[in-house]
Amino acid sequence: MPVLRLLDVEIEKLREQLNKLAMSLGVRDPKVLEKSQQLDRYILMSQRMKNCKEKECTEECRTYCHLFYKKM
Repeated sequence: MPVLRLLDVEIEKLREQLNKLAMSLGVRDPKVLEKSQQLDRYILMSQRMKNCKEKECTEECRTYCHLFYKKM
């Protein structure tokens, strides 16, 4: 589990850096927004996995989280 937490922290740092860069450029470049949205997917999966560990799994959790982390 500690490895997953480290990944979560690193993903969030990357997302923050990407958002800061986009704001500093002052433009809404579609490529920058696309990359940020790709990171959002991983953050959402990570949050679902944390919820799974805290309480009983739901069907949605099994479908998305477990399969996702097995691939990693």
